[in-house]
Amino acid sequence: MRTKKFLEAILVNIAFIAPAFADLPPADDTLAKTPPPLEVTVDEKLGVDLSPLQMVDETGKPVKLKDLHDGKRPIIIAPVYYNCPHLCTLTLNGLLQAIEREKEYKLGKDYQIITYSFNPDEGPNLAKTKQANYLRKLSAVNETNIQNFAPFWRFLTGAVENIGAISNSIGFKYLKETSTNPKKTDTEYVHPALIIVTTPDLKISRYLYGVEYSSTDFHLALLEAGEGKISKTISDRLLLTCYSFDPVKRKYSLVAWRVMRLGSITAGILLVGFVALLWLRERRKKA
Repeated sequence: MRTKKFLEAILVNIAFIAPAFADLPPADDTLAKTPPPLEVTVDEKLGVDLSPLQMVDETGKPVKLKDLHDGKRPIIIAPVYYNCPHLCTLTLNGLLQAIEREKEYKLGKDYQIITYSFNPDEGPNLAKTKQANYLRKLSAVNETNIQNFAPFWRFLTGAVENIGAISNSIGFKYLKETSTNPKKTDTEYVHPALIIVTTPDLKISRYLYGVEYSSTDFHLALLEAGEGKISKTISDRLLLTCYSFDPVKRKYSLVAWRVMRLGSITAGILLVGFVALLWLRERRKKA
């Protein structure tokens, strides 16, 4: 009897909760258009130098990307637009979660972020507001130290030619079209969701796709892009040895033969050490 009542209670809760999720928009800017148009894609351009590209910072000052970093840390590039009602918010929230989950590498100390808007109608004031909103969401940030973090997570805007230059350089292709929501008359952008990780000198190192970035992918992308300028622990060196980026799955995957090779080497070292220990003991006995 108790089991029956318990099951009934679960069914009632499901019936109550389900309609609440039914009205939520899908995690895709294309909304009703699935899959997105063929023009909306990413042409990966690994190794391309982004340092000479120019945008506008949160104060309205023109800046080149190379002036926003010191060449010592890898940089994450996040293409979004700030008034995006769907995918861009999910992308930035996913990046925020990845920052919070990453316990070894810290924003500002080990890497930086440059977010830019590909909507030319958005300006520095909106960028500055967006920057403050996301910095305040970081657990390490409070009202007394927020300005210390501001140089390490930048929010940029730009004119059409600036936006075109950076978007073409990273192979980021999107479309501007009328909203699919009948209640809205303004235009929206259909675009991919991703972040790009660059080397400390702003050469593209890795693309991470989607709106959620696993701890392994985020950590390894930073480690790989660091080019030796980001500190490596023994575990990091093992990770780089055992993992390889899979271009089909678009994520880092464990390579079985590398693990087996590493295991064989480790076993060999242990065996040699054990034999050496026995030999030393035998010599001491004879002595």
